[in-house]
Amino acid sequence: MDKVYSLIIYDIVDDKRRNRFAKTMNKYGIRVQKSAFESWVTGSRYRKMLIEIQKIADKNVDSIRVYKLNREVDQVMVGKNPILDRGTQCWV
Repeated sequence: MDKVYSLIIYDIVDDKRRNRFAKTMNKYGIRVQKSAFESWVTGSRYRKMLIEIQKIADKNVDSIRVYKLNREVDQVMVGKNPILDRGTQCWV
């Protein structure tokens, strides 16, 4: 199964839309900071996530970035950090 690891960061001004976005992102990954999620999903689930993100965003005022990362990405974490175990965890 082809899986995609991604980092999603966002700055959404409207509280209601921001809460909706975070709730949606919880279906795809885990929150690693207040405005950042990591996701490890199948390719088709990744594409569905991108569609949902575009439906939620107000393109005139929101800023959302999705970084599709390869398997060789280096992570340096300092402090309290939730960890997405890419070896075992996958949101289907």
